[in-house]
Amino acid sequence: MTSQPPFDTDGPESAAVLRYLSGESPLPEAERIRAWLALDPQRSASIDELRAAWNTPAAVPPSWDRAAVWASIANELNGSGATMARNVPSRKPAARGGWSRPNRWSAGVRGVAMASLIVALVAIAIPVVQTAKRSASARTTVREYATTSAQRLSVALTDGSSVMLAPDTRLRYLVGRDGTRTIELVGEAFFRVTHEAAHPFLVKTGPVTTRVLGTAFDVRRYPTDHATQIAVVTGRVASGGHVTPVVLAAGAVAQVTDSSVAVNVADNPERIASWTQGRLTFRDAPVLAMLTTLGRWYGYDFRLADSAMATHHVSVAFNTDKPDEALRTIEALLAVTATVDGHVVTLRPEHTSNVRTRAADVLRIPSKPEIGK
Repeated sequence: MTSQPPFDTDGPESAAVLRYLSGESPLPEAERIRAWLALDPQRSASIDELRAAWNTPAAVPPSWDRAAVWASIANELNGSGATMARNVPSRKPAARGGWSRPNRWSAGVRGVAMASLIVALVAIAIPVVQTAKRSASARTTVREYATTSAQRLSVALTDGSSVMLAPDTRLRYLVGRDGTRTIELVGEAFFRVTHEAAHPFLVKTGPVTTRVLGTAFDVRRYPTDHATQIAVVTGRVASGGHVTPVVLAAGAVAQVTDSSVAVNVADNPERIASWTQGRLTFRDAPVLAMLTTLGRWYGYDFRLADSAMATHHVSVAFNTDKPDEALRTIEALLAVTATVDGHVVTLRPEHTSNVRTRAADVLRIPSKPEIGK
């Protein structure tokens, strides 16, 4: 029997797993660990058991009997039928008396000891349990939400605010001990925020932080975007990167980077937020940008047989719940034939010379679209 546990060499490092157990992982790191857990259902089951015990202050021992833990788990993995002894986690004698873990922890560990994850997690947690206890006082309340392509999600936050997530979006909601509310967002979401002067509400998208001053607004920044788009429907927000934040009032649409804020006076937030009412509207948008958005909403991977079409600009509206209708609209708008193979849609020009004219003139949306109709 080896003296070391069978570590998963492709798994996350110990510090990252510890942060994940404590609910303190940055959003990209948490996503990486979730992807690793998804590779094996037993990993997820194991980490749920560990998190339940980890988040119970009385159940976190200041030290572990490492040799006993490894020996007990190795016996399980070798099929010996041995179970993890209740006295595996131990504490050295202290002036204030002994320590014992609740029975539910022992039963939970025995139930999942066969999973390879628990071997790795128990082993990596041994040298850093004291660190977890020291950081417990600063721990925040964390909620995480995510959508896949062609999926929306409405969430009621604990402070009474609400948020709707667009497809392919990841959101992490943290409430600090001082009451500060922080959103970490990758993708697009529409917020209706309950204003609390004593408890700031912040939305972080890459290097850009938006401070909410009681409002309804849309925020979008996908991994491929170079700026954060903010559309304020009501109220005000203050947004900026490494520069002084700029206050954006109702009706403003802005592109915000870490060093600049550019307000688009020709656009309107109602058009941008119309997806919350089942309508996707595009005004003078590059074809490639339109197809990228439609791909998220309908679960398609659009391919252009003629790359020259990518930069043409179009204005058009789609129903978010009718992908077949959207394909017919695209065919008419761009003068193309759509060939569907699984989730891949290839667009081939009918008449190359006619594409630019059709893209510029066909199916333009009204100047003031009727949201949700």
